[in-house]
Amino acid sequence: MQRLDITTIEADVLKPLRVEGPFDSAALNGVLHCLPGPRSRKAAAVANVAAVLAPTGVLFGASILGDTGRHTWLARNMLRANNRRGTFDNLDDTEDGLRQILEASFARVEVETAVRWSSSRPPRVSSRATG
Repeated sequence: MQRLDITTIEADVLKPLRVEGPFDSAALNGVLHCLPGPRSRKAAAVANVAAVLAPTGVLFGASILGDTGRHTWLARNMLRANNRRGTFDNLDDTEDGLRQILEASFARVEVETAVRWSSSRPPRVSSRATG
């Protein structure tokens, strides 16, 4: 089994990172939708992380899209509440905007949107349903 060399960095991604690289990968999970806009500031954060990656390095992450995202009513209410509190700044974040931010720093970009689903009121189990 290959040993992974993991480094955890706590830094302000809106400023150049003062770390020794290069790194093979970096994660920005749950970061971009919290950064204050406009889009150019979020792009600067991605550029700062890209600057410490190896030429073949990979940046990956997850973010919550704003008003254009496919949200349930509950998720939309939480989105707006977090934006009012200042925890999020993503009401204008779109899939195309995220792609543009990433393409400003990387030659190859893949963006996938998550599937959302909901279920409610399970039917009564009958003998036909259980086989």
